[in-house]
Amino acid sequence: MKRIISSLLLVAIFATSVSIVISCKKENGKDAEYPLAGTEWVSDANGVYQVLSFDRKSFHITVDYEEPGVEKETKVGTYTYEEPKVFFKYQNGTTAEGIIFDNTMHFSNNNPFHLKE
Repeated sequence: MKRIISSLLLVAIFATSVSIVISCKKENGKDAEYPLAGTEWVSDANGVYQVLSFDRKSFHITVDYEEPGVEKETKVGTYTYEEPKVFFKYQNGTTAEGIIFDNTMHFSNNNPFHLKE
């Protein structure tokens, strides 16, 4: 009987430990390891509307030109985040770097993206 109680107690302690670790990895419903995952950023400058969205390790940018006859384009790639910098690597091998201040991501081309709420 003592062995059964000891086993049940160990299982309960293990289950509690696992749930604490899992809950610590999430912060306000966001993955603490990938804080940009699930976020969307928008830019509307110079007649170009862009939406930048992040998954855990990849990003997608949809570019919509206001010019008639110019089709939307989608750019994809991977990224790394080293707060406050975001390093982008597109599928074609080109790279870019953004810096996040508050709810704005700045790039060298001066077209900032704002966090979509």
